[in-house]
Amino acid sequence: MFIRVAEEQCFSSSRAGRVGCAIKAIRIIDNIIATTLTDVMFILNQHQFVVDDVSKIIKEAIETTIGGNAYQHDKVNNWTGSVVETCLSVLTKLQKPYKYIVTCMIMQKNGAGLHTASSCFWNNETDGSCTVRWENKTMYCIVSVFGLSI
Repeated sequence: MFIRVAEEQCFSSSRAGRVGCAIKAIRIIDNIIATTLTDVMFILNQHQFVVDDVSKIIKEAIETTIGGNAYQHDKVNNWTGSVVETCLSVLTKLQKPYKYIVTCMIMQKNGAGLHTASSCFWNNETDGSCTVRWENKTMYCIVSVFGLSI
């Protein structure tokens, strides 16, 4: 519709006027394309695993649960359970079409080594993962979230 209006105005003008009209038509088309691309990006973002958002959720869950506490062996089970449940709760409230897997590992800082690995077979366009390593003076906390598109 916008193109037809611009076209009618351009053909009823002089040659110089038609050049100006062509430029106006191009600007109108550019605005339509930019608006459409913004809408498409918003929709796509709603159906993508956004690592930055997930990382913030993980960090907040860890800080809220463990915060400035020192390592206490008798509290580790509660802390890990609380971190994964908090992450899962916040992620599901986003109402994105995903199934989530959340893992949490807490380890006392005592000089021992820890090596972990994971491997996934999934759709790289929609699925994703995020791992956050958090530490204080007495412990490490490593949380991984895997998001699998439904």
